[in-house]
Amino acid sequence: MARELPIFPLPVVLFPGATQPLHIFEPRYRELLADCLAADQRFGITYVAPPDGPGIDPMPPPGAVGCIALITATEALPDGRSDIITVGERRFTLLEWVTRETTYRVARVEEFDDEPADPAEVTNLAGGVRQDYQRLARAIGTLTDRAADDAALDDDPEHLSLPADRAGVVNLTAALAGLVGERHVRAAPAERLAYAMDGLPTHRRLPRLAVLPGTRDEVVAVVRLLADLGVPFVPRGAGTGLSGGALADHDAVLLVLTRLNRILKIDVANRSAVVEPGVVNARLSAATAPHGLHYAPDPSSQTACTLGGNVAENAGGPHCLKYGVTTSHILALEVVRADGRVVTLGSAGGEPWGPDLVSLFVGSEGNFGVATRITVRLVPLPRAVRTLLADFTSLRAAGEAVSAIIGAGLVPAALEMMDRSCIQAVEDSVYAAGYPRDAAAVLLVELDGRNESAVDEEARQVAALLTGQGARQVRQAADAKERERLWQGRKKAFGAMGRLSRDLVVQDAVVPRSSLPVVLETIAAIAARYDLVVSNVFHAGDGNLHPNISFDARDAAMAARVEHASAEIMATCIAAGGTITGEHGVGLDKLRYMPLVFDGDALGAMHAVRRVFDPEERVNPGKVIPVHACREWSGTRNVELGTRNIAVGSSAFPLPRSAFGPEAR
Repeated sequence: MARELPIFPLPVVLFPGATQPLHIFEPRYRELLADCLAADQRFGITYVAPPDGPGIDPMPPPGAVGCIALITATEALPDGRSDIITVGERRFTLLEWVTRETTYRVARVEEFDDEPADPAEVTNLAGGVRQDYQRLARAIGTLTDRAADDAALDDDPEHLSLPADRAGVVNLTAALAGLVGERHVRAAPAERLAYAMDGLPTHRRLPRLAVLPGTRDEVVAVVRLLADLGVPFVPRGAGTGLSGGALADHDAVLLVLTRLNRILKIDVANRSAVVEPGVVNARLSAATAPHGLHYAPDPSSQTACTLGGNVAENAGGPHCLKYGVTTSHILALEVVRADGRVVTLGSAGGEPWGPDLVSLFVGSEGNFGVATRITVRLVPLPRAVRTLLADFTSLRAAGEAVSAIIGAGLVPAALEMMDRSCIQAVEDSVYAAGYPRDAAAVLLVELDGRNESAVDEEARQVAALLTGQGARQVRQAADAKERERLWQGRKKAFGAMGRLSRDLVVQDAVVPRSSLPVVLETIAAIAARYDLVVSNVFHAGDGNLHPNISFDARDAAMAARVEHASAEIMATCIAAGGTITGEHGVGLDKLRYMPLVFDGDALGAMHAVRRVFDPEERVNPGKVIPVHACREWSGTRNVELGTRNIAVGSSAFPLPRSAFGPEAR
């Protein structure tokens, strides 16, 4: 008896009764499936009809925001059991449709029995469909009653065999070991577990394998092997990212680049350097300091993060206010594309011609390929530096002081803000910097230049502005040691806040500086409403907010409140004329917010550009671009709000209308 399945607001891929080999699917089903599965996996999987089913309805029913395809009915299997799914060598049965306390709905599945399916159903598939089958297995694996990482730990990394039409069942671990050496392939569950997270604690993905090439030639060889076998891969540096961008699902290989850590050339005359992607950010500045030069972008994680990761995320840092983010400092890139071909973008001289492909690649979050050599611009070390600390009795006063400084035509090298919660966390830690514990907020302002008297004059002007805006006290670092201490408190604030709770989510949005006072007060109100501790430490000079939400992920109710609070914070920033990320990237964490800023046509254009570099979408799949929201797939238009298209209050993006202001009603 046919039955109607519920309508999901997000893509779901499910094969009811899929006991037949998938190679009998028509090409149109394969193409649709591949594109569906390139979307965000943690939101679920897209309905695709089997060949003998009712087919695909390309236009979702009303209310099915972002739904790609839909099965309206299924037939029972000959043995009377319906909805049996065969994945790899396991069989699952659909138990029920449930709504979890999160922003999306999923189907719960569990292992049906211990009897393995016919291996022919797995190994006799053509290469392209085989990849889809692997992706489906990954999606189903994350929907079991067990946590995704625990479920994956039970599986052999070779469980999903490689395409049989290439060379039979290939042992991927052995093949990679032959290229980079056995000790540089991580295949054991415990070894892979070390790569299951980055700096974002709410996302965990266990890679199929982790491979650590040591040279450019080894990177090329590994990428070509994976291309030949149709295996997806994810480039990764030090894993300090805060958006889940360097995580690999169970069928993807993690390409770890930390062994490529050589500074190949420092060109003092031309103020440039050539480095490999695994070079740690701070190490480059240390190496160039004897020449009176430094690399300006300075993320708070600069003592650990790599330049390859900085390029992928277009990283910033406190001093990007004056010196600019990563893209302003990259002259040329050597890139290994998804098929293993090597291309050079830009030039050491930085002369532009034609499309600016260097800027296109910087910030692409690994979607376009792997940078193996990076030519960076170096800038002279300032001869004069003055660092000021001002404390305020309210966040509003501190926010207004930021606008006053910039409005006066002054451009500090850095202009950072910390609120009371963050101040107290720092002062209670080993990173104590001497911040006033009773302040509602402090501003850390740094000015630099080549002329001592000019910098002194700017410091006097800034101090006067801060006092005029209500600062209780403005003090200037007396020497380099005190300056270092003040900056240690700011740059180690994230670690200090780790003492407040078991887990910490760092958000990343940008708002106009003039909106800082109102936005900060709204964030405080959101925190109070959800009974959460939200600490703010951020780049105030360019309005780049970093609300830090402390919580315990083991508490499901609290984790749900964090999800809702994060959504409201993002909605608040967007309504204020801001964006959803300033430097942390989209990754997995912000996929759900992309349609709040970009409409389907814009997302479709991004998707098309991505496919120029990686037609099969095997490099860092499922990140940055929510394919299900692209116009060519969604078939729906979001509710227009000003110049942005936002799905207000939909079940896909459950943001309260109040968060968008009265114009959303």
